[in-house]
Amino acid sequence: MIVDGIAKMRDIQLGPEEGEHQQILSGLEADEAVATSNLEQLFEGAKVSF
Repeated sequence: MIVDGIAKMRDIQLGPEEGEHQQILSGLEADEAVATSNLEQLFEGAKVSF
């Protein structure tokens, strides 16, 4: 997830996939931003802009 432009790691619990969508059961709120690209370059504490 991304908090104030900084990458933060958090455990989440995944539910079923439906096509291109993945259900999140816990660990993430609907209004929180998550990284979905360039994940191989991402690390805890990295500055992120979007």
